[in-house]
Amino acid sequence: MPPLREIRDHMQSIGSIAKVVRALEVVSTATSHRLQERVDRTQSYAVRSWEMLSHLAAADDALLSQHVALKGHGEGGPTGLLLFSSNRGMAGGYDTTVIAKAEEFIAGSPEQVRLITIGSRGHEAMLRRGLGIVADFSLLDERSELEDVTPLATLVLEGYQQRQFGRVAMAYTEFHRGALLRPRIRHLLPVQVTPVARVRQYIVEPDSEQLLEMLLPRIIRFQIHAALLESFAAEHASRAVALRTATNNAEDMIRHLTQDYNKKRQQVVTEEMLDIHSGVVALERRR
Repeated sequence: MPPLREIRDHMQSIGSIAKVVRALEVVSTATSHRLQERVDRTQSYAVRSWEMLSHLAAADDALLSQHVALKGHGEGGPTGLLLFSSNRGMAGGYDTTVIAKAEEFIAGSPEQVRLITIGSRGHEAMLRRGLGIVADFSLLDERSELEDVTPLATLVLEGYQQRQFGRVAMAYTEFHRGALLRPRIRHLLPVQVTPVARVRQYIVEPDSEQLLEMLLPRIIRFQIHAALLESFAAEHASRAVALRTATNNAEDMIRHLTQDYNKKRQQVVTEEMLDIHSGVVALERRR
C-alpha cells in the first residue's frame, strides 16, 4: 500500500479534477436545455416547410416535375455530404457514432463523396482517412443563428445547380431526450418528396416554378439550420451524461482512497503503539 502522503495527494488531485468536471457538467446541462428549447421552437417550422415542398412537388405540373431540384441531374456525379460533429471532446460516443455513420454511407455510395464538414472532430477524422473535403464550417457553434448558415446553404445549392454535386445529404445526430444518440443520413437534394395522402390542387401565382425557386433556398437553409441545432443539442446532452459519469467515478475513487487512507493510518498507528509497547517492555526488563 502506498504511503499516507501519496494517498492524500492523490485524493486532493482527484477532488480538484472532480470539481472542474462537475462545473463543466452544469454548463453542458444548461446549454443542452437551452438548445432543447430552440429545437422545439424550430421543429414545427422545419417539418411544415418540408411538407409544403412535398405538396408543391406532388402537384400535377409538367414544368415543375422537370425542375432539377426535384428530378435530379439524371446522371451520376459526386455526392456532397454535410458531416456535423463537435469541436470539443468529452462528449461520450457522440462523435464516434456520427463519424461511423458517415463512413458507412461513404463505403456504400457508388459515387465519389465530397465532404463539407461542420465540426473539427469530423474534419480531422476525414482528413486522416484521406477523403476529399470541399469546405469546413467548424466556426459554427450552438450560438449560430439562421443567417450564419446562409454561406453553407449557398455553397450546397450552387454546388448542386452547377453539377459539382449529383446529390446532397447530411450526416448528423438526431436529438432525443435522455441523451440517446441516433445518427442519421438525410437526403437533401434532389428533394425526395414524402408521399402525400391527399394531393390538393392550388392556384399558384405567378407560377409553381417561380414559387419553388423562391422557397427552395429558404427551406434548404432552414433544414440545415435545424440539423445544426439538433446536433448541438445531442452533443451537449451526451457531454452532460459523460461528465456526470466521470464525476460519479471520481467520487467512487475518492471513497475507495479514503478507505485505503484510513486503513493505512490505522496500520501506522497500530505499528507505533506496538513500538511504544515494545519499548516499555524492554525498559521494564532492564530494571
